[in-house]
Amino acid sequence: MRFCESSVKNKTNQRGFSLIDLLLVIVIVALLSTIAIPSLMNASQADEAADAVTTLRKMSMTQASYHHREGRFARLSELNEFSGNKLGTTKGWYMETGGYQYLLFPNSTDILETEYTILAVKFENNKPVSAYLVREDGIIEQLI
Repeated sequence: MRFCESSVKNKTNQRGFSLIDLLLVIVIVALLSTIAIPSLMNASQADEAADAVTTLRKMSMTQASYHHREGRFARLSELNEFSGNKLGTTKGWYMETGGYQYLLFPNSTDILETEYTILAVKFENNKPVSAYLVREDGIIEQLI
């Protein structure tokens, strides 16, 4: 009987985690991550969209200032230069910032005297997943 008593005492005095404890922790962490990761992704996308709307608002206000000074609306390169290159990176006929590409329509100086449309588009896998636009009236619309 002593042998049985001593082995029972040794098991109750052992410290550490059992395999069941570790598996339970792994399952809980996996469940929490499946809940948290999509929420974090949605928050990141919402933050990028808010940045795009803010950039469009800045572009609209800068366009109004440029029109007041020059008598016409600016092309994207002129708009970015007029704002001290704070709007984004101009790449030929479009501009990039915050994961969005910004395009200006029309590009004709004659038409820019009276109107413009700036389109902000975010692409994933070469497909547009989010798009906003602003016109000379300053109203921002969500397209996608």
